[in-house]
Order: sequence, then structure tokens, then C-alpha cells
Amino acid sequence: MSDIRKLCEVVCANLKEQAIQEWALKKANSSHSKLQRKWQQNTNAFPSRIELSYCKMKR
Repeated sequence: MSDIRKLCEVVCANLKEQAIQEWALKKANSSHSKLQRKWQQNTNAFPSRIELSYCKMKR
């Protein structure tokens, strides 16, 4: 019985870690998309990677 419980704990821990990673990736992509939309509205073009990294450093 304890082997099953340990297995369940490991599976739950892995699922929780995966959910956290997916949430972080989704949040990172969302912030990047918002910045691109803001730049597109102001300049009608997507910013270069250098401009994006400069904006992140400025914060």
C-alpha cells in the first residue's frame, strides 16, 4: 500500500511542476506579445530583439 501512495505522490509532484512550468511559459509569452502589440501600434512594425532586450533592461 505504501508503494502506491509513494507513486501517487511522485505523480502529483510531477504534474504540479509541469503545471507551474506551463503557467510560467504562458505568462512569459503573454508579456512578450503585449510588448510587441504596443510597439506595433507606435511604429507599425515589430521591434528588433535588441530593442526588446533594451526595454526589459529599462524596467
